[in-house]
Amino acid sequence: MRGSRMQAAVAFVLLLAPYRQASADVAAPRTAAQVYQEARVAHALKDFPKYLGLARELVAMRPRNPTAAVELARAYAVSGVPDSAGAVLERLAAFHVFVDVDSVHELATLSGNPPIERARRAMDDVRRPAGSAVLAFTLADSELAPEGIACDPRTGTFFVSSIRKRKIVRIGRDGAQTDFVPPGAGGLWGVYGMSADTTRRRLWAGSSASPEVEGCPDSIDGRAGLFLFDLDTGRLVRSWPAPVNGRPHSFNDLAVGTDGSVYVTDSREGAVYRLGASMDSLEVLVPPGKLISPNGVVVSSDGSKLVVADYPRELYSVNLASGEVREIEGPADFVLHGIDGLARSGELLVAEQNGVDPNKVLALRLDAACSRVVEARVLELGDPRMAGPTLGTLVGRSYYFIANSAWEAFSEDRHSLVAGRFHPSRVLKIDLDRKAGEP
Repeated sequence: MRGSRMQAAVAFVLLLAPYRQASADVAAPRTAAQVYQEARVAHALKDFPKYLGLARELVAMRPRNPTAAVELARAYAVSGVPDSAGAVLERLAAFHVFVDVDSVHELATLSGNPPIERARRAMDDVRRPAGSAVLAFTLADSELAPEGIACDPRTGTFFVSSIRKRKIVRIGRDGAQTDFVPPGAGGLWGVYGMSADTTRRRLWAGSSASPEVEGCPDSIDGRAGLFLFDLDTGRLVRSWPAPVNGRPHSFNDLAVGTDGSVYVTDSREGAVYRLGASMDSLEVLVPPGKLISPNGVVVSSDGSKLVVADYPRELYSVNLASGEVREIEGPADFVLHGIDGLARSGELLVAEQNGVDPNKVLALRLDAACSRVVEARVLELGDPRMAGPTLGTLVGRSYYFIANSAWEAFSEDRHSLVAGRFHPSRVLKIDLDRKAGEP
């Protein structure tokens, strides 16, 4: 996870943030965030009938949102309807989302109640490990705080970005690990998402200044840039800074189109930028206000759209010709909140989901119009080697991803790593054609 996104991950209320902006002359409809706050006030005042009504309204607005569901379960519990509270929790379990019943006071008081105990057993099943990932390699420097990974199939070389150490590490075919781009080269800050354009021999990287970056003063927090390196030598070719517009930036994940255009998500500003094939200057493709915290991004198979993971919400498509943003209809039985990395193979998306418990790697198949998810399945779940998985890359039909990123190891002020909380990061590999449990 990244600094600004980490805050979004642990602050559930951000999952309920508004997603529409009303024009100045039209009264804005109440947002889910406002309904949530009203529900919490009603709860504090012990106005439980009102609390229950608001919780129901919240779920109607965000039917697959885990936070909304937990709020409804709490409202049923204090309203003396344990059967309904248990049913809400069981539905969450069916969505592959774990909730620690004992950590929610209103639900813990119902311990022993049959509906709650059924839900508790269902939650236990949610965390049962599933998948077939194997270890690809372990990163030698345990303090890298890695985020992104790219591969050059021509040479068999992998590249891993480091937020903490402000550099890019090269892992050769022989397993040797060396600095491909040295710390701070060309003004580099923490390095986030990357993409290898093997046709043009380019390595693109998003870079951002944040407290987690070693030696990064608070005075430059919120600066960001898009960096281009030579894929063969690591030489800096050029960089494009984020615009100075009074808002903090975090250039996060990126994707390269078939014409060489680059698309980069800005998770803090809530925007998506495009660098055209002419590489003249960054332009705003999606302005702030339409997405909350865009993260993973891929170009659709026909090259006409982007698919963007809006971390506090779900998936969105962006029409590259018009800039129109549309929500992608999610599957009926999966929650798609908290998706970080995205990779694409044909119509198949591979998604890393670290914003819900348990962390997962998902396979999602979209329709040709990128309007809905027609199939969803779990590739990896509950793997003890996974702790905050971030980004991955496809090499043929194999998916390589950062399994443990060290985001949870930072101190409260985010400026240092706490001894004992971090371990060498692992890159795991999933064969997309292998079914879970197969050797």
